[in-house]
Amino acid sequence: MKKVIVSVLSLLCAMFSIGSVSACDFNNSTVISEIRLGEKEKEILNQYNRVFLETGFIKEFQLENSSMICKGDLIAKMQEYSFGAQDQTFIKKVIDYSVNRNDQVNINPNYRIKVKNGNIYLTNKEVKKYFGNALSLGPVAIVGALTALGSVGGPVGTVITFIVSTLGANYIATVVKKAYRANKGLKIGFDGISVH
Repeated sequence: MKKVIVSVLSLLCAMFSIGSVSACDFNNSTVISEIRLGEKEKEILNQYNRVFLETGFIKEFQLENSSMICKGDLIAKMQEYSFGAQDQTFIKKVIDYSVNRNDQVNINPNYRIKVKNGNIYLTNKEVKKYFGNALSLGPVAIVGALTALGSVGGPVGTVITFIVSTLGANYIATVVKKAYRANKGLKIGFDGISVH
């Protein structure tokens, strides 16, 4: 009887995916092996491009230990760029996440979702759309895009937090540039970031 229940639960897991996530196993948790960007993640990257890149606001930041640090007073800079309340909230969320993310590396954001060998796959089209503008602005813009993506939390946030906290900004930027120039996608996981 126990085998039948486990089989039925495994079948149900295989039939239903979490958001844009596929493949699962049932052992009191959902194990994610492949992650694709969902609408929430795409919306965050679009907002990042609009707020940080298209306005030139990213030039007000530098990287320190892969954290985005404003070169001046953040509030004054946001007022200088005439950001509205919604954009200011978004900026603060991304910056707070960037600075505090190292504390989050060891925190499991959701006990029901475990990312095991989970990889985030971005198509070439996604790389061009979300990182194209960042390439000419350098590592701070590229890491900023990943930081914004990681701030969504869940399985995507777990993987991104780990990668941005453990790999150097220049290395990340180099791999993203390679994918862009080779018309390839990206694979981002606990084993690193690579052209896919």
